[in-house]
Amino acid sequence: MRVHGGRASGIDARTVIAGKPQIFMKRFNPLRYDVTDAGLSLPKGTSLIVIDTYRGKRQSTGQLTAHFAEVHGIKVKPWELGEEERVKLLAPYAKIFKGMVAELKAEGNAKKLGKLMNANQKLLGCVSSKGIKRAVAAARKAGAYGAKLTGAGGEGGAVITLVPKKKVRKIVNACKKLGFRAFEAL
Repeated sequence: MRVHGGRASGIDARTVIAGKPQIFMKRFNPLRYDVTDAGLSLPKGTSLIVIDTYRGKRQSTGQLTAHFAEVHGIKVKPWELGEEERVKLLAPYAKIFKGMVAELKAEGNAKKLGKLMNANQKLLGCVSSKGIKRAVAAARKAGAYGAKLTGAGGEGGAVITLVPKKKVRKIVNACKKLGFRAFEAL
């Protein structure tokens, strides 16, 4: 999971090298990067499906960050925001993030985790593309506990989906019918 304020973080490479989940936070006053190994796992009986909505067009992280800022009335760069303004903007995301981390364990509540993913997706609606929205809807209709964009979102973005193991094939097939690549990641 990452929270980095609009600039590439390097977390993807670092996580691959670490070979385990990590929590990454970009801090601003003073500027620093906090990375900690996290003992996270999916709730028992669930899988994670990744859905690629790419169809020949992709939006950049920069474009999507600028759009997010515009929608939220932010006129400065993320690192130029005052601490109070940043905390206020991030509060609904932070609450969901903490709830998700609490459920990312073998004995976690999959339905609650799915609801939190859905709530996060709702907050990120401004950076969801039609493809992401279609993939999320198809996964939920086919029985996913929750589905949300991952990364910056936008055209050609990706979706992660928490699903009961017994519904993996059904959800993958529902996404493939829409022309999206989908696969079980965990």
